[in-house]
Amino acid sequence: MATRAAARKKAPEAKPLRLDEKLILNQWLLSLFEVTDFQKLAEPLKSLDLEGLDADNNHKFLHQLRLLWEFAEFPGETLRQYDQNIVRHTQKLNERRAEPIR
Repeated sequence: MATRAAARKKAPEAKPLRLDEKLILNQWLLSLFEVTDFQKLAEPLKSLDLEGLDADNNHKFLHQLRLLWEFAEFPGETLRQYDQNIVRHTQKLNERRAEPIR
């Protein structure tokens, strides 16, 4: 009978997975956007023009996200409400910070 160490030596080496490839929540998120990795997801969202808030206190990023993808589970108004919640929390945190979070 072969020992475990001997069996491991005989088995072909599998390429180790990165942490983001192991997490099931990440895989679910990627499947929502119909992409296979975060680089493909991030590419259309990397512009510095998408940083900050618009005149209505919505993240500019939200507008780009809504242009790129539509979600039956998260209609536009739901995403906007989520964004507003993030803005409120960020503003509350910034009240106590010398350098605000952007």
